[in-house]
Amino acid sequence: MKEINKIYNKNFNFSPFRNTEIQFTKKFSKNDTLFKQYLIKKIIITDEKVFQITQKDIEKIMTFPHQENLDSFLIKFCSKRIIINYRKSKLDSYELSLNIISSYLKHNDNYTIKLSDDFYKIFNSEKNDFKLFNLNTLLSFSNTISRDLFSLIKDTYNESSIEIALEDLKSYLNIDDSYDRFFDFERKILIPSLKEIEEFVSYKIEYSKIKDSLSRNGRVKGVRFDIIQTPDNKREKNLSLLYELIIPFAKNSEVLKEFIKNQSVFHSFNYLKNNIEYSLLHSGQNFDSFLIEAIKNDYENTRFKNKVKNYAEKYILISNINQNFTTLDDFKTRVLKEINDKKIHELSLILKFFKHSLDKIENNFYQNEVLMKSEIYSIFYKELKEINECTFENKKIIIIAEFNDTCSNSNLAIFKK
Repeated sequence: MKEINKIYNKNFNFSPFRNTEIQFTKKFSKNDTLFKQYLIKKIIITDEKVFQITQKDIEKIMTFPHQENLDSFLIKFCSKRIIINYRKSKLDSYELSLNIISSYLKHNDNYTIKLSDDFYKIFNSEKNDFKLFNLNTLLSFSNTISRDLFSLIKDTYNESSIEIALEDLKSYLNIDDSYDRFFDFERKILIPSLKEIEEFVSYKIEYSKIKDSLSRNGRVKGVRFDIIQTPDNKREKNLSLLYELIIPFAKNSEVLKEFIKNQSVFHSFNYLKNNIEYSLLHSGQNFDSFLIEAIKNDYENTRFKNKVKNYAEKYILISNINQNFTTLDDFKTRVLKEINDKKIHELSLILKFFKHSLDKIENNFYQNEVLMKSEIYSIFYKELKEINECTFENKKIIIIAEFNDTCSNSNLAIFKK
């Protein structure tokens, strides 16, 4: 059986569900969840951050226990925070702590509810990083179990089926010591969670039991999830995944979406995905136009090779490296090593000094204006950090470097004039 432990996508590949964790500082009651769902629906329908409610409005969706009313409920609800941890890359992690409601004003029996800025931005119509990480979907679930199962299935979206040991599944869902009988787990967890998940996906999820024997009474030791989709909704699903990658960064997302849809007739999903990821790494401030050219010309495979080819017509190629590097720091280290190995002494000494000095600059120990304005700093550190590539040229050498994270292998070429 294929074993799956608690799944986290360890590589940075622009998956919207990579390393995204959601926690609550205090346990959410059933009423807390219902009220959260109510507020989310309000944002989606009205796109407003401030709105009016009455006790009667709320009593239509939830029932208050004895000696509790909307006043006491709101006091408790406002004290609860959501903690969201997510990462844009291996070295670029974020922790967002937010309240759902920033304030409320009661006037007689009317309440003016003002949502917090970040909670509102997660669900409103504007483009932002929250949408890239699908926080609007993850926070919409009624419980953490449905959300975690959804993340498990989405993180393995390239698989047509997933097999997981029952104890691993329960561990992933944080219910290790509950539901000794599979019948109870199935009835209370599996069936209702899958039903809720199917509201957010364009395919059907079926499950089957994996038993320790062929006997009807055999013990269930695992669960198999099958993703059932037609060719049409598979294409729509793939397009949706590609749209999720571009929307937070596009200036005109509708034009790009139409372009990608048209290109999907001629190119595979992986071709489009790789070139989108490449564009996200290297486009700088011109993402829309860069992406169009990248898909037309297969930049992920051809752009660096064409640069090498053009320089090789005039100069002598003395180093050409095509290798996977998981972090930009690892890539910088290899660039420095190659400069040393090729005995480019004037650059080697300067870069060693810069590396030592930059550690202090980036930790804000001091600022050195001469250092910050230097051409070598600008090229080897600033450009590599901002657009993941650089070109250095002087009277003797040319160095071109391109860091591609997990999109594809990174590249380094050195030419002698």
